[in-house]
Amino acid sequence: MSSFANVQKTLNEDDSTKDKDQLNGVMGDITDEQRDAINISEVEDSQLAEAEDNIDAIGYNYMPARYSHHHKSHPNSVMFGSESYAREIPRLWHDVETLPYVIGDFTWTGYDYLGEAGIGAYHYDTDSDMGMWPDRLAYCGDIDLTGYRRPVSYLREIAYGLRTKPYITVSRVDKEGHPVVLNHWKYEDVIRSWTFPGYEGTNAHVQVLSAGKTVELLLNDKSLGKKETGLHTNYAAVFTIPYEPGTLKAVSYNENDEVIGTDELITISPASKIKISTNKKDLTTSDNDLLLLEIELTDRNGNLNMWSKADITVEVEGAGSLMGLGSADPQAQRSYQDDTCPTYDGRILAAIRPDNQAGTIKVSIKAPNLDTVVMNIPVKNKD
Repeated sequence: MSSFANVQKTLNEDDSTKDKDQLNGVMGDITDEQRDAINISEVEDSQLAEAEDNIDAIGYNYMPARYSHHHKSHPNSVMFGSESYAREIPRLWHDVETLPYVIGDFTWTGYDYLGEAGIGAYHYDTDSDMGMWPDRLAYCGDIDLTGYRRPVSYLREIAYGLRTKPYITVSRVDKEGHPVVLNHWKYEDVIRSWTFPGYEGTNAHVQVLSAGKTVELLLNDKSLGKKETGLHTNYAAVFTIPYEPGTLKAVSYNENDEVIGTDELITISPASKIKISTNKKDLTTSDNDLLLLEIELTDRNGNLNMWSKADITVEVEGAGSLMGLGSADPQAQRSYQDDTCPTYDGRILAAIRPDNQAGTIKVSIKAPNLDTVVMNIPVKNKD
């Protein structure tokens, strides 16, 4: 049975959990063109007629093709995307800017979360495009569970017209040659790194996000050519090149071939330090206060090394307690209440809550073969 027929069958059956799961599976697998055809089909017309006839401002989940289709029969209606695929933001925001009856868009989703496990995670060497053991996170957010911006968030920034500087991302070179099945909730499995020791000569897929007309890629000052970018390329240019350590640079040009921005990645030395960033310098005895520690593995210059890995132990003494410790790994298997956590892409996050007493919280961050970092956080009485 075709995907279109599967969806028709699902829509016409009783509204049950099984039917919803089937629909999610189908909608995650079909092409954009198939989905658009379904969204303006007679099946959808009949299912949505009552709501569309009685709602002045209507939200569509994953139905951008419905905008102009609905406008023809309901020219006074206002529409918006009430749930949309993050990777489609260039197309979606173009609709918002060019169609006066489309007033905005809500993506699924801004921040990663526990649940719907694996819907956006990457599974290599398998036919599965959805959750499987040991998936824990949905892994489809613009921002990961530790508050770190993922590459798709920069695509959104460019689509909104807020960024002219290009943004370089790279496929995980260690996964080259291992097939992965994508669905609509999965953006490309790319990271902001040019550090893949031991994979010299292996193909790397360099994706440059750019608001310009063209983008040029240079490796160790040697030009690898220019490619077009724009709405028709989803603001992305992809270069496939053998991995070679050094400096990777992207240059964006406008329609007049003028430089509008540059971006650069360098190969990072092995991690030799633990770097700590905090959301605040002191705490109060308020029940609502919380200290977040961003813990990163860096080289001696403080540059994040996403390739290096270490088990980080966080010990808390004094006027506070460790409330949570974890990474953005969608397949993390440790409890978030453990005091030890392996890094994921070089990072983890710790949350520390003050007790109901003034004093000092002593935090010790340890990793094998790295110097221990000790912090003393003052806790003041709340006003």
